[in-house]
Amino acid sequence: MSIESDFFRRMEPVYENLEPFGFVRDGDVYTYTAEFQDGAFRAEVTVREPGDHTDGEPDVFVTGKVIDTDLGEEYMPLRSPTAIGAFVGQVREDYAAILTPIADRCFRPLPFLFDQSNRIARRVRKTYGDGVEHTFPKYPDVGVFRDAPTQKWYGIVMAVSKARLERLSAEKLAKDRGEKLPPEKKKKGSTPQDNDAHPEDEIEVLNVKLDPVKIPLLEQADGFYPCYHMNRKHWITVALDGSVSDDYIMELLEESRTLSIRKAKSSGPSSRRVPGEPLEWFVPANPKYYDIEDAFSHQDEIYWKQGGRFEPGDIAYMYVGAPASAILYKCVVTETFCGTYTNRKGKVCNMMKIRKLEEYDRDWLPWSIIKNTGIGTAQGTKYINPKLKELIDKTLEEHRG
Repeated sequence: MSIESDFFRRMEPVYENLEPFGFVRDGDVYTYTAEFQDGAFRAEVTVREPGDHTDGEPDVFVTGKVIDTDLGEEYMPLRSPTAIGAFVGQVREDYAAILTPIADRCFRPLPFLFDQSNRIARRVRKTYGDGVEHTFPKYPDVGVFRDAPTQKWYGIVMAVSKARLERLSAEKLAKDRGEKLPPEKKKKGSTPQDNDAHPEDEIEVLNVKLDPVKIPLLEQADGFYPCYHMNRKHWITVALDGSVSDDYIMELLEESRTLSIRKAKSSGPSSRRVPGEPLEWFVPANPKYYDIEDAFSHQDEIYWKQGGRFEPGDIAYMYVGAPASAILYKCVVTETFCGTYTNRKGKVCNMMKIRKLEEYDRDWLPWSIIKNTGIGTAQGTKYINPKLKELIDKTLEEHRG
């Protein structure tokens, strides 16, 4: 494990942030250089865009060198585990001080633990525009692919013991034969959760929805298992350990998405969303937890927690709590599912990007008049109702003269 691997493990580059930070681009390679220790050393950090590679090959985004400027050679003691002492320790510390802001400002967390899982997540985002949702506070590593308009899941990624999957396959095979396997041996005093947890052989898997006719045939193929924790007639589990190709997994996800959307349209209520038209939202911002006014005073685009059913192009009217207690900004959603963060309650939440379009005086749209539009409370993200929309349009027209 290299120094760079330690710093950027489970992270991916935000490429649009690299050049503003100071990286120089040459094709699909970005390079950042910085001298330290009064010019005695030079750090060279390279970030590459993901290229074409074979399934199972890990994504290596970041490499680095520390050059001894007097010798013009790489300072190899930096990477030697046997090199100890105050001097080499200080070089490592100074190099880490260069890598830290790069990680903070130019990278975002990867949604999953394993390379194939993250490759599939990138392809899903590129193909459908759907990010990974972490919807279970107790299981922050479980990720869901969801169709935004219908809100239907079509893929669920989770970590599970491979031994547990093999056991499920054996149990199903025995049941089909009219046989019964002996019960699993359990440790004394253990819980079902304990017996599902085998970190030494844990892999990530993907559950997808398929035609029930296909499922029994696929269960006999390498990398496929009876569905874990879901309806086994309609869903199947696919190992994300390289035993099934990325291309074939994407084909399965396409079928799963089609089946899920078809059911939603045939049985579910109609969506508020009209294709091609953005929705408008009332979004509260609590200054006690995040100073949005200060953030927008320095830049026009910021990350924001993603609630509701946002899509790029949607409009967010940002209501800032006391002492402002008013709608202060009109923003547009520029990107959804672009990372996660852990809130003050320890819940892993999704993030989106919003860009400020307009800024309003505090006395234009205060809560004292907003509350009379039937919006309810000032808490929680919600749709802009027709009465509030009429108030916003009328007020802005008056102030713009």
